[in-house]
Amino acid sequence: MTQSSKRLWLALPAFLWALICFYFTLWILRRPHSTETVMLVSFVGIFFAMSLCLTWISLGRWFAMGVSVIGIAAIGLASASIPFSWLGLHFVWFGAALILLDRAEKYFKGEESVEQVLAEKGVEEQNRLQEKLIRRKLSVQTLREKYQAHVSLKAVADDFASTLSLTQLADLVVKRTAQVINRGDLVLAYRVDMESGQPQLVASHGVKQEIKARSKLGDLFDHWVLKHRQPLLVSDVESDFRFDIVKRETDASFRSLIASPMINEGRLIGVLRINGAKAGEFTTDGLRVLSILAVLASSALTNAILYQKTEELAISDSLTGLYVQRYFRERLEEEHKRSLISNHPFSVLMCDIDHFKQCNDRLGHAAGDLILKAVSQKLREGVGDNGLVSRYGGEEFVIILPGVKKEAAVILAETLRRSVESVRIEARGDELKTTISIGVASFPADTLDPEELLAAADKALYTAKNKGRNLVCYNE
Repeated sequence: MTQSSKRLWLALPAFLWALICFYFTLWILRRPHSTETVMLVSFVGIFFAMSLCLTWISLGRWFAMGVSVIGIAAIGLASASIPFSWLGLHFVWFGAALILLDRAEKYFKGEESVEQVLAEKGVEEQNRLQEKLIRRKLSVQTLREKYQAHVSLKAVADDFASTLSLTQLADLVVKRTAQVINRGDLVLAYRVDMESGQPQLVASHGVKQEIKARSKLGDLFDHWVLKHRQPLLVSDVESDFRFDIVKRETDASFRSLIASPMINEGRLIGVLRINGAKAGEFTTDGLRVLSILAVLASSALTNAILYQKTEELAISDSLTGLYVQRYFRERLEEEHKRSLISNHPFSVLMCDIDHFKQCNDRLGHAAGDLILKAVSQKLREGVGDNGLVSRYGGEEFVIILPGVKKEAAVILAETLRRSVESVRIEARGDELKTTISIGVASFPADTLDPEELLAAADKALYTAKNKGRNLVCYNE
């Protein structure tokens, strides 16, 4: 129930009591003077006083004064039937009631004011505490988010340190970047080619399976990042004034991007980038997190590159760039086991440069090195990705051909022999020609043992040497 409705319900009986008292007074006027009449008038005054109090409480002092005037007038009309002293007593009663009600109203209003002030202070204090609580919650939430970000970044750093394989690490970088940023459609990792200085794609991860990188080379955005060595945020590639000429060149599959250079000890490693299909998809916070991930990735990629170079140096010949004999024997064992399990053939070619010692003694080691490099290049080009070419020692080379039968191996050996025969080398003003002899052996046609297979190829090689060199021989 509202305050106004409460007042209305208090004013209604006050009005009824005042009305009853007025009619009761008129009824008294018709009665003769007696003690009973005095008592009745007194009751009328009491009822008017009650009406006065209720009216004061419900409607205020001015309405109460109106009721009191009505009461005094009613009692005044009844004055002919009661002594004057009783009439004065009623006047004193009404005056005292008005004064007491006025005092009570001021007192209670003062109490209400104090309570109102205290209530307002309480509300203000409550609001202040609520604001303080909200700030504390926001602060706790911010600290929690920072802690979670720290934990996730630490987990990312641990993941990056878990492998030294460059290919696996690049794939891991783009996948973990997509998980941490959780924005955009395509994550790209570019590595700067040491020879050309151009960014080349090494890994990509599409949030949606159908989204893939369309180019293996970096575009103008990647070149901008490498040139300025700064992170880049492009909200809309179609309206960014820095790249207005890109409107005709850029890939239409993205509208926004963030990119950060991967730099380690002042050396550019590459670019880490995220493309978004919609404009305005990225914020500066996302760019800041991407920059942190780029720092972590650059350190891990540097370690992987150094490890790869160390491995290459350990298994590669410094002059020819071919694999060394130790690595060849490891791969021979692996291929032998694989062939035993899968029941697939493989072949071995043993090659030797003809008359190399005489050429080396006559023209010097520089000319011999040129011949070794030229022959190595022809063998590597002729075999390609179909086999493994190694320098076995001195002027000897050995080749593993996985999955190749003896007949196909003999054909490839003849192709390699003709290719080397066509080589011309300039040394000390002379044009040198060189040839090679090749021995062929196959698994399981010749033997099931890898060492015996190597010995069979070596035996076939010496057969070619004894028959006049520049030949391909094999065991019938």
